[in-house]
Amino acid sequence: MGGWGAIYNNMSYALQNHTLELARLQEQTASGARVNRPSDDPTDAYQIMRLRSQSKEMQRYIKNLDMVQRDLELSQGVLTEMSTLLNKAQSLVTQGASGTYKDHNRHIVAEEIDSILEQCLSIANTQSLGRYIFGGSATGSAPYAATRESGKITSVSYQGSHEQLPVPVGPGVQHTGLMVGETIFKADHRQTPVFHGNTGLTAGSGTSSVTGDVWLTARHTATVYTDPGGTGVAAAANHAGRDTILGDHTLTVDMDANQIRLDDGVWVSMASGSADLWVTNGSGDGVHVDVSSLNAVAGTHTIALAGQGALSINGGADETALTSFDANIAVADSATGRVLMVGATNVTRVGSEPVRVPGTYDVFQTLVDVRDLLKNTRNIPEQKQIDMLAHSIDSVKEAMTAVTNKMTAAGGRLQAMENLGNTLADIRDNATMQMHSLEDADLTEVAAGLARTQTLYEMTLAVSARVLSLSLLQYLR
Repeated sequence: MGGWGAIYNNMSYALQNHTLELARLQEQTASGARVNRPSDDPTDAYQIMRLRSQSKEMQRYIKNLDMVQRDLELSQGVLTEMSTLLNKAQSLVTQGASGTYKDHNRHIVAEEIDSILEQCLSIANTQSLGRYIFGGSATGSAPYAATRESGKITSVSYQGSHEQLPVPVGPGVQHTGLMVGETIFKADHRQTPVFHGNTGLTAGSGTSSVTGDVWLTARHTATVYTDPGGTGVAAAANHAGRDTILGDHTLTVDMDANQIRLDDGVWVSMASGSADLWVTNGSGDGVHVDVSSLNAVAGTHTIALAGQGALSINGGADETALTSFDANIAVADSATGRVLMVGATNVTRVGSEPVRVPGTYDVFQTLVDVRDLLKNTRNIPEQKQIDMLAHSIDSVKEAMTAVTNKMTAAGGRLQAMENLGNTLADIRDNATMQMHSLEDADLTEVAAGLARTQTLYEMTLAVSARVLSLSLLQYLR
């Protein structure tokens, strides 16, 4: 029976192999895949898993990239809209600076500017799918908040984050479609402050941190007399705050002619013996002088005057003493923490003057300042108002240029994103194609193999049935 056992085992083994091969080929036919499990082809199975992982990874990048592109497209559209509004504002300010416009005309223009300001604020707080697109990584709250008086915007502050929120859009590549508004809606190429007044104050030697337009106020606090000749000329008792000089000046006293003058001004008689004599120089600046106690000295004498005062850039809320006339005096605003560096070596008189800081204009404060200037809230002379409006045209243009530049940059990033997306899609498609070339079965080959294996299986069954049907006697013969 040992021979019969071997024959039986061989036939069983052949039938089992054919059965397994038939099952494998039928599975390939049903699934369309040549490799359905690692054991089918370990080497190709590893490559298929690697390629499938790469394809899925590229698809995730493409999904992130689509989100970034969507945000960038919205941002570009918003910036285009704001640029259009600022262009309109520039045209309106140009009209307001025209000498043909009168107060009521400028008030009408101011209302239009105010409307543009409100629209710009709304645009800066644009959302996409519940996320604020100009707040950096702080996407859950409005990036810009307005302070109002009587319903009108007086200032706009950035409340968003200064950090971006990048997402992976490619191997080792991160981008974000959410922008930091603080870097978009203002210029960022600070230049030396320009003083538009006649106080004699200039830009200090240090770097200021104020932005846009500020008003610098210089007021008088005291005039210090240095009278080496002992003439007895002194400051009037109530001169503080009424004298209009600042800095170094000179009183010339002619005791023989009983007259006095300030700098290059006209001679003023001291015959009245007044305790409050008004003496001016050629520019109209003056001091209140007490000549009621003159000493009996002869000749012409020179008295050195030092007009001391205080400087402020926030209407007097904070003041910096002006007791020495240095080239670099820091005038601070405690509310904002910003500083204007002022040079006082050539200061001559009190006054309030606008100071422009080119390269720092932001959209919102520029529109606020222009609106208020058109309404002349400071009651400045009309010609000075017109001159300042002419300068404001440049301010609006600068803010608009900052927005336009960011709009152009967004367009460039969009183009880069599109190119990257095409590259990622190519990598994904190539990985998918290679994966399918390894994984997919050749159905024609599978069908031929299935037919061949089926035939072998049936032949094996037939032979097995024939052999196993032999009797012992037939086998022995």
